Amino acid sequence: MYIDFDLTIDSDNDGDKTNDKDYFLQKSFSDTTNSIQIQAEKVLDGMNVSLKIGPYDSIMSKKIRLWVEDENKNLGFRDITFTIYGP
Repeated sequence: MYIDFDLTIDSDNDGDKTNDKDYFLQKSFSDTTNSIQIQAEKVLDGMNVSLKIGPYDSIMSKKIRLWVEDENKNLGFRDITFTIYGP
């Protein structure tokens, strides 16, 4: 699993703005510059992953892309859009 946190920037310079591996599934991730924290834990039948963002000072809409890959290297994704509210 990986997440592209900004679908407007091509951070890996491959010509595709929507496939950047900004976060790989690992135990935890923290990006204090963008106020993003991720926690991942194994459970009996897979993984539980939580994404915590903020706090931010202003309201904004954020779109990210969540990618998953199975053991046969098949890729799938889902775009997630959410609104961030300030305190």
